Amino acid sequence: MGAFLGTTTTVVLGALWPNQIKKQVAFSHVFFNLFSVILWFSLFPLISRWLEWFSHDIPIGLSLFAILFKIVGVILFIPLVPWFTRFLQKLFPEKSTVLGLSVEHVDPEVPEAALVAIKKDSIKLLKKVFKYIMNVWSVDEQSLLHNHDVSTLLAEQVVFDEQVLDRQYKMIKTIEENLISFGAHIKRHTHKISYDEEISSLYHIVSVSVYAAKYMKDIRENIVSLEEDDKSWLYNQYQIFRMDLVKLYIAISEIINGQYSDEIVKEMITLVGDIKEADNRFLSSLSKDISKQKLDQYDLSDVLHINRYVYLSSLSIIEAVKDLLLTPEEKKIFEQLQ
Repeated sequence: MGAFLGTTTTVVLGALWPNQIKKQVAFSHVFFNLFSVILWFSLFPLISRWLEWFSHDIPIGLSLFAILFKIVGVILFIPLVPWFTRFLQKLFPEKSTVLGLSVEHVDPEVPEAALVAIKKDSIKLLKKVFKYIMNVWSVDEQSLLHNHDVSTLLAEQVVFDEQVLDRQYKMIKTIEENLISFGAHIKRHTHKISYDEEISSLYHIVSVSVYAAKYMKDIRENIVSLEEDDKSWLYNQYQIFRMDLVKLYIAISEIINGQYSDEIVKEMITLVGDIKEADNRFLSSLSKDISKQKLDQYDLSDVLHINRYVYLSSLSIIEAVKDLLLTPEEKKIFEQLQ
């Protein structure tokens, strides 16, 4: 029983790292073993009598005792878990984080947990990127969460202040820097090739997600000009861009939330087809109507620039989702069929 308590020493030493989760785990380990020791000491007269039954083979008796010590302790401790969890959270409260990221709670020296944290934060980053894109196009992303009626959403023109959009983009870049830095910490603490490959894949996800936002950042002024243009064809094209992006947002949200778990590859291939079709539709419309419209050289350059960056941003979103959610086998199917 003394040995059981002694094993908690290494866990306590590991909790010296300034990480509240580690402290909670270490204290729970100490408390559980202490609880078990006190419990069995109170039953010591019965235990000593029980061990006498194995006087012919003391090692077997001690081995059985060691097994029962843990099993009985766990069974009796289970009803206390909810209360004990609340107690630990009060004793070692999680410190507020700057960005609200999972990686801010995880030790990079534990690669399995660290990789899970980066993946969760990559999904969070992707959601922030899409929120930024919607806001750039004067769509309230919060409304999208509760209402998937595209026509109603497009009718609501919610213009976001430039400073708000700047802060959103800065947050996206800050998250990117933190995730890449955290991935570098993991690499320094592990030498497994499989971990390196997974970190590289997560780097790619973070990179293409941020590129999707950057494409929109680069055409913000062009979008405003298109929105305010009094030429009917250009304004109509502005609304088409918005509609295509809102539909993409809704579809990607449903994929991330698991609504297409059985047909995710099929749905994503459909989305890629829709993005390419929208690009072809725009170019075809432009070539047909250009002679009918009173468009100057600046108008043409502007709208072509916007279309190209909307196209690239949309494909970047698909690329991030593909690497986040598809298995290696599904990725191969996707790349063959798209």
